[in-house]
Amino acid sequence: MTTEDDDDGLKAFGLDGAERRAQGALVPRQLPFRQDLFDFLELCFAGTGPRPERIELRSELGPGTRKYGPQVVAITFKTDGRRPTKEQLFLLSQDLLEAARRDGVVLGRAQRYAVLAVTGGAIFASFVLLHAP
Repeated sequence: MTTEDDDDGLKAFGLDGAERRAQGALVPRQLPFRQDLFDFLELCFAGTGPRPERIELRSELGPGTRKYGPQVVAITFKTDGRRPTKEQLFLLSQDLLEAARRDGVVLGRAQRYAVLAVTGGAIFASFVLLHAP
């Protein structure tokens, strides 16, 4: 499980570890069960190019379209040049998957979701995942 030091790092990226722990959302350290989502998030923050100011999870409308439904969750990042650690990206991937799972359960049907990396109001990267309740 995380330590108090981890909580400070999570707060810097809009992820409050104490709040997440109270909700029972933190999971023991293990490999992400969606390695492809973790890899996508890692690539979004790699290199010297643009980095996301915000990561959004939205429902995707129609197969193969780039039309997005309502925002399910959004995480805003500070633009002070710091990058999230691998652990923070792991926790973010878990949060996104859990949010998609909860939303899919409410809908009661399979749903496509898009994880969007947004900078300056424009989407510069997207990742599609399918959730089936």
